[in-house]
Amino acid sequence: MTQEIWSLLFYTIICIVGSLSCYITYRDYLHPGILLTWIYYYYTAGSTILYILGFSIHPGIRTYYIADATMVSSFAIISFILPSLIIRRAKESRNTIFIPEYIKPQAYRIFGLLSLAITLIILICFSFVANTYFNSGLAKNQIIALMPGWFLTIHYIYMVFWMSFFAIILSVCGIKFLKRHLLLSLNFFIFIGYCLVTRERDFVLFFIPILLIMNRKKKMSIFKIFIFMLIVLFFITGLYTLKSDEISYNLTELLLNQGSTLLILTNIMSWIDDGMELEYGATYLNSIINLIPSFIYREGVPLIHWFKENYNSTSTVGYGFSLEAEGYLNFGILGVILTFLLIGILFQTCYLKFQKNTLTWNYIYLFLTPYYIYAIRGDSLMLFKGLVYGVFLFFFILFCSQGLKLYIKRCS
Repeated sequence: MTQEIWSLLFYTIICIVGSLSCYITYRDYLHPGILLTWIYYYYTAGSTILYILGFSIHPGIRTYYIADATMVSSFAIISFILPSLIIRRAKESRNTIFIPEYIKPQAYRIFGLLSLAITLIILICFSFVANTYFNSGLAKNQIIALMPGWFLTIHYIYMVFWMSFFAIILSVCGIKFLKRHLLLSLNFFIFIGYCLVTRERDFVLFFIPILLIMNRKKKMSIFKIFIFMLIVLFFITGLYTLKSDEISYNLTELLLNQGSTLLILTNIMSWIDDGMELEYGATYLNSIINLIPSFIYREGVPLIHWFKENYNSTSTVGYGFSLEAEGYLNFGILGVILTFLLIGILFQTCYLKFQKNTLTWNYIYLFLTPYYIYAIRGDSLMLFKGLVYGVFLFFFILFCSQGLKLYIKRCS
């Protein structure tokens, strides 16, 4: 137990020192080096804290590797924060996409009609499987195992669409769109209702872009941010109990067991020690190839399915994966460092561009931040596919909403 305590202490100190360094540099409590660091800490350290305190954790976690896994997470955070302390200025963009004022009323109408069309499609598709959701009496993970593949694909596209569309709406309309645009508001609340019915928690991440927009206008105090994030955490925990149909009276276990990646990483480390060979970048190459729709071509097996087959092929539930586990699976600790160094460079660049308040970078940052939080428990395919879909949706929606045109102006 001593090793676990010291590794957790080291990890915590790294997060504190890194966050303080980012705050001293940027005077912004929501800088990605602070916000995403502590969200990642929550994902990766929760089960370790429970284990040290003597609470129950997932029985599949290899406790022998907890200390080593915590150190791996420490190196991931160091790599993620480092670009924020080195890259202080982003290259100025020569041109930027914008929506002229006289076009905005037309764009808002098309936004509303597009959201209505997507809503009708998902409701029609859901009607074919609604009986399974409402009458099976099963937990969500078990229900998903019974869902046809076509519906799961449409469900995923619908979730990514709204994550992208919400970022576009905030970038164009601001946070007051709920008051100004009835059709948009109606379809947004239908989306939330759909998430509650299907016990999908991802819509809670939509609070993050709102928080980022509010903070850019007027820097928020750490107390307000803490209360805001605490409310979101309790909300996610409540939705988890609905998702799993699990009733637990131990609030500590419920709060700290959310989204733990420790199960994945400790098993990967164990398998490699037992003789499994490293992938040396093969999973990343497969992820790039698999950006092609699967009905056209599929290379290999997604890591989410691969892990389930190797860990417990008879299980009716999925376990997800994790970005640090994929890095470790490819190049060991070096893979983790390189993965999070690149992610850190990406976020630091997006953050600096976001401060310029241009439409394109507003969208990219507001979409990327919640999607990355969503993808932490996935693999590179999920991250790559989300980025490609997100960029495509941005240009497609703007192109359609402006009469099949894109307006570009030179940055001042």
